[in-house]
Amino acid sequence: MSNDPKEAALRYASTSAEAFRDNADLVGSLGATEWENATGCAKWDMRALEGHIVGEAVWFPHLIREVVDGEPPLPGEVWGELAELPGDDLASRIRGAADELVRNVENASPDDLQKPADLGWMTIPLWQGLFVAVMEGVYHNWDARASRDPRAAIPTAWALVLAERMPVMAGFLARQEELQDAKGRYLLEVGDGVGPVNLKVDGQVVVEGGSVSSPDATLNLSADQYVRLIVGRFPLGPAIDRGEVSLSGDRRRAESLNHVFKGIANE
Repeated sequence: MSNDPKEAALRYASTSAEAFRDNADLVGSLGATEWENATGCAKWDMRALEGHIVGEAVWFPHLIREVVDGEPPLPGEVWGELAELPGDDLASRIRGAADELVRNVENASPDDLQKPADLGWMTIPLWQGLFVAVMEGVYHNWDARASRDPRAAIPTAWALVLAERMPVMAGFLARQEELQDAKGRYLLEVGDGVGPVNLKVDGQVVVEGGSVSSPDATLNLSADQYVRLIVGRFPLGPAIDRGEVSLSGDRRRAESLNHVFKGIANE
């Protein structure tokens, strides 16, 4: 994949927009009793999850306007109002925001996309910040889909975009207090064109492309399984038992990766 800022920003915007639109379709089909159902994000039921998704969908295109045009941030009360929208209105806002996200990136210049964007917890170039939109759109759409089907999968095309920056995100998402029990070298043989991934846990988590000799455990994963593993949404034990993932080496150590990568808001 190209790392040209404009091409990457368009790829991130179009992928997240596809996921947001898919989520809007799901929201439009929800029955009255489904809003209280559990989701793939352990701390949120469907109502809370969709309140978060609509906020993120609206926030990212506005962030581009803040960076490019100098617009002020949206008022704080907007987020609570969005979260309380009835289902049809919520779906409409998500879908409209997805369209605006792509349009705003298309209209941004390469220089605009290099400008710093304040994400609240870090400031990075705008084009890189748009990768977070992919994470929000794709992972939380999966969370919503998993409410109906716990065996739901992330579409391969979306998973491949997420996989681009998993080596960076893995170190950020790893739980430091769990590293000692998971100490070792892991080889993730990731399909769908991703290739081998070398994951080392030794006081920190380092993830690099390429193979490694004599790993403690080797796992064969699809792109979907790989990107869900890193964010705490792919329990390895049941998948190994069902034959969905093949393992060679130390099973206990392999399953310890689920403790290292528990995810955010997903304990």
